[in-house]
Amino acid sequence: MSDSLELGSWRARIRITVLCLAALAGAACTEESPVAPDPEAVEAMGDSLAPGAEDSVIVTDSIGDGIDSTLAAAETGTTIYPGQDIQAKVASYPNGTTFTIKAGIHRLQSIAPKSGNKFIGEPGAILSGARLLTTFTRSGGYWVASGQTQQNPIKTTSRNWCLPEYPGCYYPEQLFINDVLLQHVTSLGAVAPGKWYFDYAADKIYMANDPTGKKVETAVKAFAFKSSASNVTISGLIVEKYATPPASGTIDGASGSGWIVKNNEVRYNHGKGIKTGGRMQVLDNYVHHQGQLGIAGGGNFVLVQGNEIAYNNAAGFTTGWEAGGSKFVFTDGLIVRDNFSHHNRGAGIHCDIDNINALIEGNRLEDNDWRGIFYEISYKAVIRNNVARRNGFKIPKTVGLVDGAGILVSNSRDVEIYGNVVENNRTGIGAYDSDRGSGKYGVYDLWNLNVHHNTVVQSTGRAAGVTQSIGTNAVFTSRNNRFTANTYDLGSTAKYFRWMNADLSTTQWKSYGQDVNGTFK
Repeated sequence: MSDSLELGSWRARIRITVLCLAALAGAACTEESPVAPDPEAVEAMGDSLAPGAEDSVIVTDSIGDGIDSTLAAAETGTTIYPGQDIQAKVASYPNGTTFTIKAGIHRLQSIAPKSGNKFIGEPGAILSGARLLTTFTRSGGYWVASGQTQQNPIKTTSRNWCLPEYPGCYYPEQLFINDVLLQHVTSLGAVAPGKWYFDYAADKIYMANDPTGKKVETAVKAFAFKSSASNVTISGLIVEKYATPPASGTIDGASGSGWIVKNNEVRYNHGKGIKTGGRMQVLDNYVHHQGQLGIAGGGNFVLVQGNEIAYNNAAGFTTGWEAGGSKFVFTDGLIVRDNFSHHNRGAGIHCDIDNINALIEGNRLEDNDWRGIFYEISYKAVIRNNVARRNGFKIPKTVGLVDGAGILVSNSRDVEIYGNVVENNRTGIGAYDSDRGSGKYGVYDLWNLNVHHNTVVQSTGRAAGVTQSIGTNAVFTSRNNRFTANTYDLGSTAKYFRWMNADLSTTQWKSYGQDVNGTFK
């Protein structure tokens, strides 16, 4: 088992259950579940059809949610059973009401909380934004579900937001067979086992896999929780399979204040799993396999602590826009502490645009495709006592000289980095300066970078350094950027450092005044 079990046995049990769903479909049950859908696993659920008779109707009605119709129709007060309308309950009770969400699947629920509401899930309580598909027609080599009128907003129709192999990333609607996510493609001709197409104009879903006897679901609802209310608590729920548009949140407290989102599992939603707002606390959640980002947003005095953030950007967005584990913008007093962010297609933790007074401490960043911690076009921050391992080896675009770093700072002033352990990332600790204009608190440039008392293990690549593309050496000579008293455990490569627009040996690095009192092994 992986180190993620340290986050708690209850979360480990959930994690194993989720990852074993693929095994039910014929895939291996492992800790290393892929971010993207696995066509072979989906194909194992049922062979794709050869062309044959059209309009042969089947109904896969043997799989349902097991709702107790008597309880669903009963007046149960603030206790909510599957089949009941949660939003109707919220509308009927005053601010400050606590609602107990009973175990079972609560489908197609979108909730606008009132101030002070608490939503407490019993073990096994699931909010699902997906509809079961039970009736299909066969048309040549496809299975077709008709009457699908759902269509949520999209951020853009430009494929620049998507990785080349995932051109349909911007569509929020998703399709699942036996809880395995299929890839959304943009033409009927691209449909194959593990891939599906939504003809929005004709209200039809096409897929190649035989759905007979399978649980087939399509994401419909855009959000689970969203309002401008204050002091809302959401706890103990599984929140899954919402067709959340890109840049929006399935649990969306961006317009509110003081929300507490804790001890939830947020999985298989399309946009951002949890979107933050002012004074929001995001505590001890397991956020995984979101289409775009695990946890993201803005707001002042936000606390993100104790979460496992994994396998996000399943839809294949480009990291050059926003995608991966987490991303925060326009914050003051942000704290990101004691999270485990791993195997995300993007950065583990990313702060971008006008963040100030941020504290990033005690996190573990492992096996993220792009960067471990990335602090970009922002201001004063402390990055301390984190562990970053094996990040940056699947960079999805042109590689920079210090890219793929365990910790990377871009065009940001007054950043202190200390007490971190940075092991065998593509690059250890790096920074760069380019022309990015100005923001709320001044010019976006690299000043007063203070990197000290870190341990960097680097067998290949660059261990530390700064690069620039602004045509001046001021970033090296007059802006007080420095590396001091760091410990380096290096391999046999001759030059591990970058400074003054050149790769340097240890002796050359020290000759520029960097890590003169450092330790080199």
